[in-house]
Amino acid sequence: MYGILVLQGLPLIGRLYFRRFRNDENALFTFTFLAVMVAAAGAHFINLEDIVGAFLAGVAVNRVLSASPVREKIILIG
Repeated sequence: MYGILVLQGLPLIGRLYFRRFRNDENALFTFTFLAVMVAAAGAHFINLEDIVGAFLAGVAVNRVLSASPVREKIILIG
């Protein structure tokens, strides 16, 4: 259930957020970082390994970042 929630919910929320803050790279980067952290904390809360939540968030956010200038910064940090 957690995987489905992350893989379906984050791209939906991400698209809405990215539409609103399309030109603000800092806001997009912050959202991406926050999404990964929240997903990792959510996984920890339900007794999964944190890395599982971070991995699922990375897959979900990657769908949204396909044509974004923030993608290069995320890849560099990753």
